[in-house]
Amino acid sequence: MTPEMKKHLEAVVVAIANEQSSDAKSEFSKYLRLKTQSILLGEEHDADEDDDKDDDDKDDKKPAFLKKKGDKDEDEKEDKDDDKDDKKDEDKDEDK
Repeated sequence: MTPEMKKHLEAVVVAIANEQSSDAKSEFSKYLRLKTQSILLGEEHDADEDDDKDDDDKDDKKPAFLKKKGDKDEDEKEDKDDDKDDKKDEDKDEDK
């Protein structure tokens, strides 16, 4: 989604929230025109894709059947490290 498309879509949401249906229709029409143009011209690019690839994605767990062998080993290693960290935290809490 291009910044211009995002701007129009945000304007639609604001117009709907303010119960301004004519403004919402107008902005949505502009958004659809840009979206259609980008699809027809093959310019479709998800600008949010870069934002989606955050460090938080590492915490997302894939179902076992979708994982490759390397992914499984890596996840098991991370789980063991997390367990060790949790145990250390528990030990610190008990000492207090």
